[in-house]
Amino acid sequence: MGEGQRNLTTEEIREAWGAECFVPVPRTLVETCGFCAADAELLAGVGLPVAPRSALSFELRFETVQQQIDPLGLKFLRATAFDRPATWPRTGDTFQDSWIRLDRCVVIGRVKREIEPGKPAQLSKYLCVDPELRRVCWISTTPLHRQVHVDLLNSNLHAFLASMLAYKRFRAHWPALDEFLLTGGMDCDERGYQVFARRVHAEFIESLRSADPAAFPYFWEAHAWNEAILIELEWQARLTGAR
Repeated sequence: MGEGQRNLTTEEIREAWGAECFVPVPRTLVETCGFCAADAELLAGVGLPVAPRSALSFELRFETVQQQIDPLGLKFLRATAFDRPATWPRTGDTFQDSWIRLDRCVVIGRVKREIEPGKPAQLSKYLCVDPELRRVCWISTTPLHRQVHVDLLNSNLHAFLASMLAYKRFRAHWPALDEFLLTGGMDCDERGYQVFARRVHAEFIESLRSADPAAFPYFWEAHAWNEAILIELEWQARLTGAR
């Protein structure tokens, strides 16, 4: 198994990402939120990544969002402008309520929709951790049909950082994919491109599954296959444009 697939320590994840992009959380903030010892040390000793922008952006199926992590602004969800549902502190969804309590959740950042022409930017989700169960998730700021929508990202903060590193590394291959298309033009070897694209995507899938086997089938697996669709669309667009 290559370096991208082995289980890295939290410190190794920070170094592989770029230590200058990590900002530690003040211990006074961490201590007020009830994190376990492992997560408290991760937050205060290692920190969370705040850059680069490309590693914190997600092209989802119907929107592009920017994850804005705020290590200096940790707060309980109940202390934000969160629109509490009638089911508070429950979400109103039976499955979600089996693994999350809204009143325990700590906000470590926000997830904003990218600005689209003619549409204002909207604060759509909070990036949160449930300190008791350790799970990392996106929580919608406004209930829909009397329920709060929650996207489970990872089982714990270490797995979240490992998954984010896998995504950062995968996205780092995109310039090479673009260069392959730009230099090849009409003569671009489709088989060569597809072999390269499938290899880096397979490495991405393996890294994500290794980072968090339990939570992988929720957000990350779906997002990884969405990235595969984007690669294919990029190929088709460049091929059509070269004709």
